Amino acid sequence: MKLTPKQQRFVEEYLVDLNATQAALRAGYSEKTARAIGQQNLTKLYIQQEIQKRMNKRSEKTEITAERILEELGAIAFQDVNNVVTIETREEKIRGKLIKEATEEDPAVYEEKMRSYQHVIVKDTSELTPSQRKSIASIKEGKYGIEVKFYDKIRAIELLGKHLSMFTEKVEHSGTVTNQNVDMSALGLEELRKLAKLDE
Repeated sequence: MKLTPKQQRFVEEYLVDLNATQAALRAGYSEKTARAIGQQNLTKLYIQQEIQKRMNKRSEKTEITAERILEELGAIAFQDVNNVVTIETREEKIRGKLIKEATEEDPAVYEEKMRSYQHVIVKDTSELTPSQRKSIASIKEGKYGIEVKFYDKIRAIELLGKHLSMFTEKVEHSGTVTNQNVDMSALGLEELRKLAKLDE
């Protein structure tokens, strides 16, 4: 089936953020019916096919594939930070309490103490593998030396788990049944006209 101009606009808007309600609003549907129309449009096979066709074209153009996305998530999820940074314990002498006041002949004498501190050593990024570099969000000079920030490992694992259907959620449904997947043969002419107006 050929899409109406409004449906065509819906497809274009849906591809912006994959939000059916917002896409319906931006396509010109009323606020009152946007949510229902958005969901209804996503159940129509010819609209689904158009969305998939557009997404495939976009993937080809940007070279974004499911395989590439999974590769990026895997690099974040399974990266060992020790491949990128090492923490070295260093010691330095610091001045302690005053032992002897200074005189005209001799300077003041202070107790010598040792202080231990941890020093972050970042490997040369040119020596890292592409997979190791993908896990790094940023490297910058911080208050206490070099700071290395990694992408969220837990979030990456969660997204991979969802892709593999490892995490299932219990969904409870409530509310009234809409006209979707309902036998409407018993409805009168006036009732059918009201339902048809939802798609305008």
